[in-house]
Amino acid sequence: MTYNAPSVFRLRTAEVLTAFALVSPLLKSDLFSVTFRFILSTSKINTLYAAVENIFMQAYQRPEEGHSLPRVFEYRLPQDWQVLAGRTDEDNDHLSLRIAAPNDWWFHVKGQPGSHVVLRVPSGREPDRGILKQAAAIAAYHSKARHGGVVPVSATRARYVSKPRGAKPGTVQIRKEIILKVRPAVPQDAP
Repeated sequence: MTYNAPSVFRLRTAEVLTAFALVSPLLKSDLFSVTFRFILSTSKINTLYAAVENIFMQAYQRPEEGHSLPRVFEYRLPQDWQVLAGRTDEDNDHLSLRIAAPNDWWFHVKGQPGSHVVLRVPSGREPDRGILKQAAAIAAYHSKARHGGVVPVSATRARYVSKPRGAKPGTVQIRKEIILKVRPAVPQDAP
């Protein structure tokens, strides 16, 4: 059977490899490795195009029943800084371990249950202490310490956040933390 690939999938080899590199984090690693090995072993270019199209289609399908996309609160701070806060333990895991870039800042209220909060850091920028404290205040607000006075909040780069083997959802361990003492709050213009 001959496959007539749409023009969008007529890619050169280098473009195919780039496409795989971009799509691979979106797919389950087993599916990706099996498909990639199949593509490397085939000599029929139409089969290659079909496989690439299949990978793209699977990457952008809606989540299966019972598997939803992470739900997060989103806030904007002055100077256009973005802050994300998880809603559930599973959302916290996804936010902390998959969405957060290594250079982003991660926050959690110290010693109490609460949301994981991530301050997105665009390349070439660095937040000042005031922005860090505002993000920490959001972390305190999304915790059991919401109605407390001054609350200690742990902060570290997202690269220092990891999940212990076998830990339940929402449980992480952190290194190289700093403690910021803040009053729980969200930005005034927050929804």
